[in-house]
Amino acid sequence: MVRMLPKSRVLAFLALGVGCVLLGAGLLLPRLVDAERPLPLDLSQTSLSVTDPAATIGKAFLAGAAEDDPDTITGPVSRNLSVSVGAPVDEDATAVTVGVSTLRDDMAESLGDQAALLEAEVWSMRVDRNDGSVAGDVKVADTLGTPAGDAEIDGQWLAFPRDTAQETYQFFDRLLRRSLPADFDRVEEIDGREVYVFRQTLSAEPVLTANPRYAWLTQTVTTPAETDDEGVETAPATSTVSTLHRSGTREITVEPTSGMIVSVREDTRDYYAAADGAETGLLLDLHGETSEEERDALLDQAVEVGEDRPVSMWSLALTVIGAIVTVAAGFVALRPQRRQ
Repeated sequence: MVRMLPKSRVLAFLALGVGCVLLGAGLLLPRLVDAERPLPLDLSQTSLSVTDPAATIGKAFLAGAAEDDPDTITGPVSRNLSVSVGAPVDEDATAVTVGVSTLRDDMAESLGDQAALLEAEVWSMRVDRNDGSVAGDVKVADTLGTPAGDAEIDGQWLAFPRDTAQETYQFFDRLLRRSLPADFDRVEEIDGREVYVFRQTLSAEPVLTANPRYAWLTQTVTTPAETDDEGVETAPATSTVSTLHRSGTREITVEPTSGMIVSVREDTRDYYAAADGAETGLLLDLHGETSEEERDALLDQAVEVGEDRPVSMWSLALTVIGAIVTVAAGFVALRPQRRQ
């Protein structure tokens, strides 16, 4: 005759199995789940703007400017960077599209963005969701009616690494198409939150080096012929071709836990220079920064992204509960049965 186990002992064996599962899950959780959150795919804040209410705009950027028009005008200009995060390419990287545009804000209000557009580019790339670096091939469409061309991004651009350090990083400049050092400058506090400010210095950097396709790369200055009082030419007309250069500074404000950029200040001068370095004309003189409203929204998002998953807490809770259930159930299940 087969003796049946009492119901209490059957339940104890089931509880013993559950306890072992909980104990194993608690011990393995830190190895299976990374506490650091990767870049989310559904960011609510995906754009950053730098606005100068009184930028100096050169004639090369003024469509339809006549010969006798002034060489420069003053007006509000904003440079906008908009990020679209696509589907993950693999466990670590995701596809990203970045639109960069420079607008005359006064014309945008009255005539629309299309009429106010000074320049625009669309970048396509893969971004590492853990450290913000660009991984894989990069394409950029910068000329209307032509296919996107190849490009390289060898430093930080859209974000800094998580747990950003107080050190120098290579930061990408879109116009120069190369990265230059951005040195840690200082710690600031915004609404009780600590942020790091990095400073990048640009000194007569030539655009021609890595961006030879730029639409406003060169400027030709023609000097008319000289004549004497009788109209006889004493010196022929000359033409000087100058190329675009960039000088100035850029300050990048970063929320260090997430590595996300929350604000940028640019004091840059894009000008034409002859072979001897002498300035011959201006494209754009910009002294702008991200608005406080946009900065605060980006900072709130960065703080949320920077929060680690509570892996340690859940691991400890599962391990403790699993151990208690296993010991208690094991005691009940394995104790000797009393004879009837």
